[in-house]
Order: sequence, then structure tokens, then C-alpha cells
Amino acid sequence: MAERLAEEKDVLAIVHRREDARKLTETLDRLLDDQSTFHLSALMCPAHRRKILAEIKDRKNAGAPVRLVATQLVEAGVDLDFRVVYRAMAGFDSLAQAAGRCKLDGLGTMFVFLAETKPPQGILETAFQEASSMVMQNDRDLFDPDVQRRFFRRLYGLKDLDKKGLQPDRAALKFEAVASSYRLIDNDWSESLVIPYGESIEIARRLDLPGPLRDTLRKLHAFSVSVTKRDLGAWINSGLVKRHPATSDYGLAVLAANSDAYDARFGLIPDRVGRFEPDSLIS
Repeated sequence: MAERLAEEKDVLAIVHRREDARKLTETLDRLLDDQSTFHLSALMCPAHRRKILAEIKDRKNAGAPVRLVATQLVEAGVDLDFRVVYRAMAGFDSLAQAAGRCKLDGLGTMFVFLAETKPPQGILETAFQEASSMVMQNDRDLFDPDVQRRFFRRLYGLKDLDKKGLQPDRAALKFEAVASSYRLIDNDWSESLVIPYGESIEIARRLDLPGPLRDTLRKLHAFSVSVTKRDLGAWINSGLVKRHPATSDYGLAVLAANSDAYDARFGLIPDRVGRFEPDSLIS
């Protein structure tokens, strides 16, 4: 895959997992000794991602080569188009979104490939399985509304669409119970970790000052990444990450300013939590 991407001048590759994106980017870096390859994943804080997107747009405006390796976060809410798109096989909804990124100066070309890894467990893996089955049955026109309807009927027919038991409460007009159980995005598995990037260290110092926290917390959101509660709990118990006392009600934890775990290329590298910049250990 890296060799094929290296042959293109304007190309996007979308993979399933953050680890896949990092591995493919590192392989591409070994093939090309230039500044044309970029990486995006949710392990990069929003401020970091905005910086990378700005650099990509500058190179595109200058007519310079751009090769972007990303996870599915690039499919929605990112204003970028490419001549060629490679998308790891996924649900038809994800494939259609990827095709929407493939339209620079007219129609582009999208290739769908089978990745070495499967999508994350849950709805993404189920969508991958259903779409793969439909492709084997020659049902593969992403832009046919009937195909998309069949895909979603098959997908949701396999899922319990009311795990929280909201519908009986709605029917009984128990609005308070519905409000307490309903979540548009279920993020019970994750918490935010503020990382040392840009002005985040200076902003985090404001947590020690008296006064309202709302503005400070809002600004820190641009310098945070979502990590699993299990990982965060282990890091806190080991003393590698601290939960700031002023933010105990918000579930906010802060990575040490001298940590080596946040990489300028790939964002947070969990395996490096606990490593520190050598210079910071010299007094």
C-alpha cells in the first residue's frame, strides 16, 4: 500500500485503526524522503489536527504533492478533496463518505482494499461484515439508494436498537427517565486527557487560579485527546498522569508537561506514557 501511495501525487488513504495509520505512515516515510506525507488520527488533539490541515491546504494551493494517511475521522467535517482515495473495506455508509473526498477538479478514483486488520468491534465491524457479504453477492453500487437501503436494513436488523429501554419510557411519557438515559454519543468508555502541546501548558496553569473554570476548560478541549478509562486509571494509579483537583467534577486529567508521550507526528503514543524528555530530568 505504501508503494502505491508513493506513486501518487495527490492521494488519501483511510484505514481502520489508529495503529494502522501510524504503521502505514512510518512505512511511507521510509520510502519517501520529503515533506509530502501527512498523518491524522484521533490521538492528535484538535489544535494539532487543525495545524496539519492548514499545512495540507497550503501545499495543495502551491501545487505540491500531498499524501495523507488517516482514520475515518477525515470522512466527515474535513474540507479536503483528493484525486485518488484508498479506503479500507468498510460499511457502505463509510465507503460513500470516503468517495465524497474524491473529487478534486472533477471525478477522482477510489480504490477499496482489504486491510490486514478488521474495524473496531461493534457497529463498525458489523457494517464491514454486512457490506462484504453484499459485495460478494454483486450488490456493490454505493450510489444506488436501493443498495444503501438494503445495507442499512441488514445492518440494523442485527442490532438491538433500544438497549437502554427508552421506547417504553417514551410511550409512557416518562420524559425525565428518557433524558437521564439518552446519550446522542455514548462515550462512557473514554475520558479526556490534556496533553502538552502549543499553549496548553500555559492554559492549564490557570486551573490553579481562583475564579470560574468554564473558559479555561473550553480552551483546554482543543488540547485534549480521548483515552480509555482503563488506560487513564492505570496511568493515574502509577502516578504517570494526574487529575487536577480543580477539575474533579469534569473528569479532566493532565499529562505531565515534560512527558515524551505526545509526538509531533502521531499525537499521543500510549506506550510512551511514563517516558520523559531527557533534558527535563537534569537539574
